This record gives sequence, structure tokens and C-alpha cells, in this order.
Amino acid sequence: MYKIFTYGTLMQGQRNHFYVGDSRYLGDAVLDGYGLFDTGYGYPAAVEMRDSRVYGEVYEVDEKTKTAMDILEGVGSLYDCITVTVRFKDHDEDVLFYVYLRDTSGMEPYRSSGKWEGFINTEESGIHYESETLYDEEHRFTGWIIKEISDNGDCHEIRFNSDGILLSEQWTEPWGGNTQPTLRFEYDQDGKLIRKTEWELQQEEGYGTCWNHVIYDGDGNIIDDTRW
Repeated sequence: MYKIFTYGTLMQGQRNHFYVGDSRYLGDAVLDGYGLFDTGYGYPAAVEMRDSRVYGEVYEVDEKTKTAMDILEGVGSLYDCITVTVRFKDHDEDVLFYVYLRDTSGMEPYRSSGKWEGFINTEESGIHYESETLYDEEHRFTGWIIKEISDNGDCHEIRFNSDGILLSEQWTEPWGGNTQPTLRFEYDQDGKLIRKTEWELQQEEGYGTCWNHVIYDGDGNIIDDTRW
């Protein structure tokens, strides 16, 4: 069994808490000497930071759950799993912890509280979040999708590869009993925009009500413009 300090999307109420499953909750804890940065992709980056602390939850997990968490966190490329000492209310204890491996320059520190509160599913917000882990035909981890869904059915979908690099963003809205994309951005492995696609509902003479579909390259040049 492993004791793991969670501080981001694995905590209660967050979109990846289902990975924890029925693992035993050991309590809230504090990690000194580390701070959080907002990656901008819906998950926090924890790195060493003097005079800072991170608040989180500790769980006791089995081998299978630990392996799934390692895959989710991209251990070896995006995060590393290390041993740290955390403070519970009445004692200190050594536990495992996912520390961010990449450069945080350009990221904003996540508040002064040291507590991650992003992407919490609440009825009051009118928004909920879903995530999907992606695998290839040989069951190798290839990435994941995050969906921000509003009560009216609008959806913002973000796709990452296994290294945590943003690949695409897409916005959809309800239309005719299905969903219709309205905007999509696609990026290369270096994070550069390579394609932008827009869909717009228009009323035009000779066409009636139609969707106008325009594709731009990364430099903003139109490469396709169609209606249907």
C-alpha cells in the first residue's frame, strides 16, 4: 500500500477524484516548502518554493491505483513521484507526492492560500467537469480530454497528449438534438497554433439558414470557406 498526498485534480470534488475510488482517506495535510502554479490547462504544478505551503488530502492506495495515478500524472515526463514529509493535525508523516518537472516561468502562482480550488463540480456554478483518459490499441496511455460543460449544454473540450502538451481546444453548443462545433484550435507539439476552424450559423439569400465553415492556417490565412 502507498500513502499519497493529493493536492489538485485528485482531491474530493475534483474531476479526477474517481481515480482514488474507495481508497482510504487518511486526512487533510500540509506540505511546507512547496507552492502551486496555475498551468493554465486545468491542473496545478507543485514545485519547491521557500516560505510557501500546499494544502491537500492523503489517501492510502493499492498498487493498481498507484499505477493509474502515475499514468495520469505522466510520471517521468510531466511529474515525478517523490517522498516528502507532510503535517497532519497531530503528527508528521512521510508520504508520496507528485512534483512538477517542467519550467514554471510564465505561469502565475496559484493564489497565496496554497489550496487548489479549480474545476470543482458544484450545482451552484451551473458548470460541471468531465475527463477521459485516452489509450491506444495496445492499451498505452496517449493523453486525456477535459470537458467543461454548462447546464445549457455548451461544452469546452481540451485535449492533451501523454506529455501534458495541449493539442486542441473545441467549443460546441446544442443544435437540432445534437451538438454543433462553433470554434476549434489545433496546435503542434511545440504549442504553436497550426489550424483554426470557425462554424457560424447564418441567414443568407439563396442559402437560407446555413452553417458557414471557415478554416484558417496558423498564420490566419483562409484555406477553406464552405456553407452547408
